[in-house]
Amino acid sequence: MAVAGVRTVNGVDLWFDAATQVCSTFSHCSAWANSERVNWRAVPGAISIWYYSDDDCKGKIVFASPTGQASRTSVLTNSAAGVTIRSLMAVGDSLDPLNGVVSECYYNLDDYHERSDVLNASTYNNFSSSQVDAGSQSGDVSANWIEPLPHY
Repeated sequence: MAVAGVRTVNGVDLWFDAATQVCSTFSHCSAWANSERVNWRAVPGAISIWYYSDDDCKGKIVFASPTGQASRTSVLTNSAAGVTIRSLMAVGDSLDPLNGVVSECYYNLDDYHERSDVLNASTYNNFSSSQVDAGSQSGDVSANWIEPLPHY
């Protein structure tokens, strides 16, 4: 699975799973601030990562990675003020988050991998706050939520 994130003007990296058509909103994270760059890794060929100015993958598209570019870091600005990015999504055939909206916080790529390993090996220990809305009536987490996340 692809991973994507931002580097804030405070030097904090926020990383997220980037499943196709799932919106990741992160403006509620305690380390969130405006962004100076965007990052993506292991993005499949027909997918682009879009970074949005508003929560829930709405508002202005601040940056869109080139379709088919698997990994890269792109500097958005050298300004100390940065650019407002509140959410991101791996976009395929549709421009809407058809597979849900997720809110979670990981503060750098090592933290992301370490915490995802812990979360997958044990119970949810409050390392991130997640809210999943995949359109199901029950709102239950999928049956495979305990499988390990890939490391890229």
